[in-house]
Amino acid sequence: GATNKSGFTALPAGYRSQKGAPFSGIEDYGYWWSKDTDSIGVQSWSIMYGDSLLEMSRHSKNLGISVRCIKQLKGK
Repeated sequence: GATNKSGFTALPAGYRSQKGAPFSGIEDYGYWWSKDTDSIGVQSWSIMYGDSLLEMSRHSKNLGISVRCIKQLKGK
């Protein structure tokens, strides 16, 4: 079901474990940090390659996952 209608090409970069082990899930999963944090950890979003389902979860700040930078336009 993935179509890329949103224009965000969610490349599956995988993740690095909290202990710094090499990346896992490359070409299978994409994970991105959110700015939202709480007492449990940091919110993140994930998607599996070829799937259109976006999932939210929380992780320790030590997990190595992708960051998506968004440029805010002036006056917005």
